Amino acid sequence: MKSYLRFLSRNKLYTAIEVVGLSVSLAFVILMSAYVIGNISYDREIKDKDEIYLCHNIGFATSYSFLEDEFTMYPEIREFCQFGRAPIGIFVEGELTQDSNPLWVTDNFFSFLQFKLVAGDVDEVLKKDFSAVVSESFAERYFSGEHPIGSSIEVDYNGTKRFLTITGVFKDVKKSNILNCDVLVNQRLLPPIIGGGWYRCVNLVRFSGNPDRSQLAHDIYYNSKDEFFASRLVPELRFTRYDELDINIGATDPFQNIGDLKQQKRFTSACVILLIFSLLNYIFLTLAFSRFRIKEMATRMLLGTSRPSIIRRLITESLFLTTFSFAIGALMAVALEKQVSLLLRSEIEVFSNGAEMIWGAAIIILCSVIAGSVPALKMATVKPIEVLKGESRKKDKMVLGRIFIAIQTGICILIISIASAMYLQTRKMINEPLGYRTEGLIEVEDMYDDIDMYNILKALPCVKRVARYSSCPITYSHARWSLGLHNHNMKIYGYVLECDMEALSMLGIDIIEKYDNDMETYFTRSSYEMIATMFESNGVEKDYMKHLYAGIVSDFRFGNAATVIDGAICININEGQRIGWLLIEAEGDAVEAKEMIAKAFNEAMGDRFCSPEPVRMIREIVEESFTSERHSCLIIGAFSLLCILLTIMALTALSSYYAHMRTQDTAVRKVFGISRGDVFWKTVWGFIAPVLIGSIAAAPLAYAYVGHWLESYPVRIGNSPAIYLAALAIVLLVTLATVTLQALRLMRTNPAEALKKE
Repeated sequence: MKSYLRFLSRNKLYTAIEVVGLSVSLAFVILMSAYVIGNISYDREIKDKDEIYLCHNIGFATSYSFLEDEFTMYPEIREFCQFGRAPIGIFVEGELTQDSNPLWVTDNFFSFLQFKLVAGDVDEVLKKDFSAVVSESFAERYFSGEHPIGSSIEVDYNGTKRFLTITGVFKDVKKSNILNCDVLVNQRLLPPIIGGGWYRCVNLVRFSGNPDRSQLAHDIYYNSKDEFFASRLVPELRFTRYDELDINIGATDPFQNIGDLKQQKRFTSACVILLIFSLLNYIFLTLAFSRFRIKEMATRMLLGTSRPSIIRRLITESLFLTTFSFAIGALMAVALEKQVSLLLRSEIEVFSNGAEMIWGAAIIILCSVIAGSVPALKMATVKPIEVLKGESRKKDKMVLGRIFIAIQTGICILIISIASAMYLQTRKMINEPLGYRTEGLIEVEDMYDDIDMYNILKALPCVKRVARYSSCPITYSHARWSLGLHNHNMKIYGYVLECDMEALSMLGIDIIEKYDNDMETYFTRSSYEMIATMFESNGVEKDYMKHLYAGIVSDFRFGNAATVIDGAICININEGQRIGWLLIEAEGDAVEAKEMIAKAFNEAMGDRFCSPEPVRMIREIVEESFTSERHSCLIIGAFSLLCILLTIMALTALSSYYAHMRTQDTAVRKVFGISRGDVFWKTVWGFIAPVLIGSIAAAPLAYAYVGHWLESYPVRIGNSPAIYLAALAIVLLVTLATVTLQALRLMRTNPAEALKKE
């Protein structure tokens, strides 16, 4: 080990490159491990997550409570459980509780999901009317020193109040995909407080056997007698396995910590590629720099050290360097965990449990064996006599180094190409015109009849205009309607924006044609053409539409540029009625206006229930709809930069080694008249040629991957060769800039001094 440490101290560049490369890659592997293991630990209380399925409408993680009547009609569904947000305030002794996040649940919530009760009977706690089950932390906060069973809490909804009796206490679940809540109330509480009917909620089911889930979802939706399904007012149903929930499922409330599976795969793949990069660095640089230690190994073999001992020795040295790098990587991972948590929208805690420790040890051993074995096998096969005579040096043509350069730069070109394509595609989608104005507009929730939010906000100096509408078209899932055509046996499914004329003006959507009737529904131009074709195919005159609809407006989108919708797009004018949201045009700076509006909104609402984001800027809503794509760009972009950094370090080490090994050869060539320019070109070409060879494989692979990836987007960039030529140009420039210093060093070689040293 002393000789190895002496070698590292004498070759500081090699040591720095190995330690930095391994540390950076291991830092991200540690973060990846914490992320994966952390996700596995969510909802550990639920023992059979792979047998539980979420029944939901496309675009939502929820559906409706009336499905309980539908489920009982299908023997394939063995049991089901429902829960949803309870829009009520919770009071203890007249004091409004904070962040209690109450949920309404069905009787079998605890038996279905197996959450642990610390007080109360699983089969009884939710069966009594006006009962509540509270969390252990809630009981400690509000009933400190007392047993809460039998105590009362008060619930309030829009002035309607009820007292509930606490019948149980459940253990806090630290890591769960279900919204962290402190109070559970029975579903039967809602009709007396909120009113009758059905509610949007989570529907979880277990199946008997293994039915065709797609067909079952189709049957439930199309056989339903409820008006929402029968009229196709909401998207179709789908079953998704509980442990495969993904943020791209749509609106996820009341779930939390739901990740992006595609993004997770990209992050994991990038971490693995980075680790492979670093291991390749280690292997090939060790092989390259083995020239400096090969005499030591040859001498040891002549003195009786066996080849297996040489292999064990080199693997042990690899274990030492890998462990040291892992320690530095762990410190880097701790420093980066908050930033990566924000990027992946999932809380990451490095080394928070024993599983990560075990996995960390496994990574160290695996990397050490892989990184140490190849150089060890190479060194163990040398012939000691040839080494001591200097003959092995003459055979060194840097073949392995060139292979390494081709592989590493090829991977670098591949990753840069993918990152560039993702950036260009995301930028195109974000900047794609939506057909309506987004700048300077703010939307505010408007749901209570006894609060005149319209006039409250209209009186603010930061507000220029106020209008009513049904929410930003980017959040399109709520807007699906069935537009019947009476007496013609036709139905049109469309996405409808409800608004008044003022909102239409603020959004910049123009009325192109107004028919002479009292109708209120306008179609966009492209939707009008689609419906006109449907009319003609059914033998109905196109002009008949002028009796059914109000006219034509300019085209605009529902959803964003990545959204594919199945239906027409129209606007329904609704003057003077509360529709759900207010649209506000700001006077002056929109950000300052948003802050003033939010303050006025909170003062007017007081303790009343509202959605998590009741005041939003339209531009922010549009940008947030591409959060997944932007985060993926950041992930791939960051890893591209790291790959470039590792490539620079590897090229620096290899070019330094090359310059050292070729000093005497260059001196001899200079004696025979080689020009300085030829020395420079010969040195540079030795590194440029492998890059070009690597690009021959990398560019087609990148082209095929990007082309396949782009097919999933309705609006997309062209798969231009310029993307791959630019990636090649970047790697060539990096290579040229890195190698030039050593090439200049060889150009300045003094033959007399170099040959004297030889």
